[in-house]
Amino acid sequence: MLPANAGACILRAYYAVLYGSPREVFRNKYLRKAWGAEETVSGPGSTLEHTEAIRSALPELFQQYSVSSFLDAPCGDYNWFRYVARTSGFSYIGGDIVPELVERNQTLFGSPETRFIELDITKEPLPDADLWMCRDCLIHLSNRDVFRVLANLLRSNIRLFLATNHVKCLKNIDIATGNCRSLNLKLEPFCLGEPIAEIDDWPEGHPKRKMALWKTVDLAAALENNRLLPKL
Repeated sequence: MLPANAGACILRAYYAVLYGSPREVFRNKYLRKAWGAEETVSGPGSTLEHTEAIRSALPELFQQYSVSSFLDAPCGDYNWFRYVARTSGFSYIGGDIVPELVERNQTLFGSPETRFIELDITKEPLPDADLWMCRDCLIHLSNRDVFRVLANLLRSNIRLFLATNHVKCLKNIDIATGNCRSLNLKLEPFCLGEPIAEIDDWPEGHPKRKMALWKTVDLAAALENNRLLPKL
């Protein structure tokens, strides 16, 4: 008799063959310009119009939570964050899984206070930072890969986690990594609890969503008590 989770295991194996590793999936999307925006290869969510609210809100968030070192992963092509106001000495690390993007960003924007690294956030060690912003990423990952990202966060020296959260989403569905869906991290199977802060991250006429901020120590407690946490 097959184990109860045999169907899920078979599906994961099928999608792994069909879509490849996360690095292969997202590199292929970059090379094909699959995100569908003229202004930026990172897609319409990374245009200056779409990021007006978050660009205005981040400096106050940095001040309120004493953020002087910042991990932006995935950083994409750095289209919008380079316009965010920062204080002197603010350290920015942009991480992305696409090597061509990292090389391009470092060449164009690298400086003593701004650097870019190749990074698979599902499994590779995260650099030290006060805050990690993970914007428009978890919505493209399978539930299992989302849990891998969270487990990786807990192994790091990062004290704050800022992630896209669709507050109107009433049920999380699973996908193959590389596809897309709305995601509410407060709901099952993630059950991360209430964030300590939220900032608006949508322009008029688009689905309502926010960037939700959690303390890493709070996420550790939530995941420890999560009965739906899979074996990774």
